[in-house]
Amino acid sequence: MLSATEIRIGVVVAGDSIADEQVINHFVKVAGLSASNISIKHVPNDLQVVMGVLFFAEYTEVDGVVAIVNNAGPEWLLTMQKALYDLQIQWNMPIEIGGAYGAAAAESVVRMVQMQYDMAGELPVERSTPLSVNRKDSIN
Repeated sequence: MLSATEIRIGVVVAGDSIADEQVINHFVKVAGLSASNISIKHVPNDLQVVMGVLFFAEYTEVDGVVAIVNNAGPEWLLTMQKALYDLQIQWNMPIEIGGAYGAAAAESVVRMVQMQYDMAGELPVERSTPLSVNRKDSIN
């Protein structure tokens, strides 16, 4: 099984209310991630979270993304969840929304990446795709 310390996680934080060190400390403590494999980017507000997640998918080699939102109202949260669900399917990448420091969401992403890795290892060689595939090449 893929160790949590080997998984690369992108984190999109809405606003500047949370310090990067706090997020990293929580992700290492709760999800077992390696601090060096956590990349954090801040977007101006909750409305920009989906685009921030898309940038991680397009321009990095992370295995999953956690979006930390602050003040998304119920209507916007549903819209954001739908958009992130669509990105998750399009990019074949686990994506979760988290509040506060997002540690529970990180734990969920780690478990999904591990499942993806394990299931890819069970496929015949001609059908398997490594996690590190350049995702830019897989989109239109």
